[in-house]
Amino acid sequence: MSILGTVKLTDVPVDKAPKFSGNATIAKVETKEAANDKVQINIVFDYTRADGSEASFTDRGFVKPEWFSSDYVPVDPATTERGTQEYKDAFGYQLNVSKKYRKIFHVLGLDSIDFDQLEGRTVGIVLGPESENRDPSRQELKSVTAPRN
Repeated sequence: MSILGTVKLTDVPVDKAPKFSGNATIAKVETKEAANDKVQINIVFDYTRADGSEASFTDRGFVKPEWFSSDYVPVDPATTERGTQEYKDAFGYQLNVSKKYRKIFHVLGLDSIDFDQLEGRTVGIVLGPESENRDPSRQELKSVTAPRN
């Protein structure tokens, strides 16, 4: 038996990560080997908050090197069994390469995905808290757009 009292989850305040929408400079791009034959890509975005203070956000993604070959044929996650490694890889490709990274390079007007081209460039970003079923106290990259004037 616990010596502590009981409190409802709804009575415990949730710290939500701040939202941000505006321009950010890609300060640094790092790649490093990760588990399961994947590569971790860290993109550091530097931005100025509405109050004038400086901040940075690091977006992390995990990719497989073969996904960056012109002869790679992506698999649709809807055609694979949920929970399998094939599904996880297909979902990871769709989330990271097809959506996020393709969008970043597209809004910058670049015609190929080459992470060495990113440092120092400016994009529009929208940051917000992760979903309630994950960790709303952490920020996540919600979208990337062309920079605003």
